[in-house]
Amino acid sequence: DMPVEAMPDEARRRLDGFRRFWRCPVAPSRAGWRAALEAAGLRVQHERDLSPLLRVRSMEQAAPRLREITWKQRLLGPLAVRLEAEIGGIFLETLQTEGFVEYRVMAARKPVMCVPPSACGILFVKQSTCSA
Repeated sequence: DMPVEAMPDEARRRLDGFRRFWRCPVAPSRAGWRAALEAAGLRVQHERDLSPLLRVRSMEQAAPRLREITWKQRLLGPLAVRLEAEIGGIFLETLQTEGFVEYRVMAARKPVMCVPPSACGILFVKQSTCSA
């Protein structure tokens, strides 16, 4: 799940709520993930946006359930871990519906370096046999 760079304040508050309720201190954007991969010496080989494949609810559709569990979460406080996870999931789902979070997959790998045998001091010898 990758948030877009620019989003309205209300969407940013939901993203912050998602991160808090899912105990996820960071939620990098696409650029943030690419920078982290490059800093680790990896190169992105393939990338695909899976957002069109999601079946998510809009805020309007999710609002009744969100109201129902929010008051329970406030009542239970620290005992409401499961409810907090559901609230965070609803925030994420509505952000995806509105296009503020993309569901994207990236595959990265370390670059493969080809060094000619003569450059690394290795001599390859092919042994052959002859029959008379």
